[in-house]
Amino acid sequence: MSEFLTPHSIANTIRMKATQYSGMFLIVEGPDDARMFKNFVIEENCKIEIAFGKNNATEALKLLAATDFDQVLAIVDRDYDTVLGNLQQTEHLFLTDTHDLETLIVKSHAFNKLVAEYMDEERLREFEKRRHKELRQILLDSAYFIGLVRCVSIKHRLNISFKDIELNRVLDRETLQIDKTAFLRQVVKNSNVVEVKFEDLQEKIEHLHQEKHDPWIIARGHDLVEVLHNALQLVGYRRSQRLSISMLESSLRLSYSFDAFKQTVLYRNIKEWEKKRSVQKFFR
Repeated sequence: MSEFLTPHSIANTIRMKATQYSGMFLIVEGPDDARMFKNFVIEENCKIEIAFGKNNATEALKLLAATDFDQVLAIVDRDYDTVLGNLQQTEHLFLTDTHDLETLIVKSHAFNKLVAEYMDEERLREFEKRRHKELRQILLDSAYFIGLVRCVSIKHRLNISFKDIELNRVLDRETLQIDKTAFLRQVVKNSNVVEVKFEDLQEKIEHLHQEKHDPWIIARGHDLVEVLHNALQLVGYRRSQRLSISMLESSLRLSYSFDAFKQTVLYRNIKEWEKKRSVQKFFR
């Protein structure tokens, strides 16, 4: 049914529900977001609406704002919107601090809890000693480069395809470092776009890197978790090595506490919005 949802149908559903309910409506992009925020909201004061897509969420919000409907806000992934200047900010729209919810979670203490549960402490300590970096930073470094390529593709409309990219083939299994040249050659070949020249792509990536954007905004959560999945094969317990990427993402969400969420800029911005508008408290 999600494929039939439109911004108009979402906005109309919220208006209809509001005839029998005086609390707030929180629009989120997808089911995973809804499952996480469900643990943080006061259910009697806030109903969560799943938009099944960022565009649906933002456009539904605009439709509601155009009719002065005031009982709504939306939380969406930042993605590359602030890097590329694509965002049309409204007072009811809130962005994740980092690229998306997954990166927000990995940046938090939830990551430490997951590491304690699934990683062999001795093997992890030896690995970090060899790399002279903590695991979180190692994962971020690789995901950051992939994120640079994704962002460059969007910025310059290169139509690079990341579908069916086998990260195992370009990630060093002993260091978790990405082979940048091999990755670029794979995406260029996979995309089959004649206009994409390898050297030109390298230059554009370096130029974006020199702009010194926050790596937590450039790195994409799913890429980060995919590198983490490879880390489990290297330093995880035997039982941990059977975990799928989707199971890892689920474990991260379950590890993310409300106390961690309260440390975010996102939470503080929402609380300020709540206070200014004197609306009913809807986060715990």
